[in-house]
Amino acid sequence: MPRHVLNLDGLTTLPPDVAKGFVNTKISKLSLNGLKSLAPEAAASLLSSKAIKDLSLNGLTRLTPDAARALAGVTTVHLDGLTEIDGDLARAIVEAKPLYVHMNGLATLTPETMRVLREFPGQGLRIRVKTLDVSAARELTTPNRHTILLDVEEPTRDVADVLLARNLHALRNRLTVLAPEGVLSPATASKLAASGEPDGIGLPGITAFTAPDSVAVAAALATAKGRLSLPNLKKISPKTLSALIAKEDVQIPLIETLELIPEPDGSESDDFVIPKTFQERQTLQRK
Repeated sequence: MPRHVLNLDGLTTLPPDVAKGFVNTKISKLSLNGLKSLAPEAAASLLSSKAIKDLSLNGLTRLTPDAARALAGVTTVHLDGLTEIDGDLARAIVEAKPLYVHMNGLATLTPETMRVLREFPGQGLRIRVKTLDVSAARELTTPNRHTILLDVEEPTRDVADVLLARNLHALRNRLTVLAPEGVLSPATASKLAASGEPDGIGLPGITAFTAPDSVAVAAALATAKGRLSLPNLKKISPKTLSALIAKEDVQIPLIETLELIPEPDGSESDDFVIPKTFQERQTLQRK
């Protein structure tokens, strides 16, 4: 096979005797995203091939602990089809000791499961969950804070605060990529601003400022050192916009493309005046 890569996503079952056929191949990257189930015997037969290092099983919606343990020896395993994972399965994945695991379809994580996953011995555990409660977020403590990369699609403000407090640098951009409107509290925004690096902070996940304290959030973000970029901003009130563009090196879409909304706190909007320096930057941006 060219580059030792094989894609068999049309395969919906993998009998153990078929899995044995991979033992003497040189396939290093195998994609089996069409499988609906994986028997422990088939997994063990498959991974008896020492050549397979990257295994994609994104079609699995369920994986038994025994099958997960049988994946020992693989470098990277993709399990984006899993929607839930309990403590037993988490323990089996940890015991299999892959270097990288991707699980990007989970609905949530319990505190128990999080406690097990934080023992992950590899180099990268990439997880995306729909929601997460504060008790589970507080369990995200690992010796190497860069090991677990966690995206939460619908985080509450409390969860955002906890995760950012755990690991500003590893989670800052990951969290805000998926953060919905109004997720940032002024305290979280201040932490983000304080964590800024020389090349600036990019917050592509922020599309609107709709929380009652949006002006305070924008003012906190404006204190960041270096460039502040909100490339996907769509909705903002006049007061919030004024607080945001008080920062000289802030990058947002052209003002005429933004939807100016009523003040989220119910107050009257001030007359909005675009600072001359900001207007000049937007003129250059338009060109």
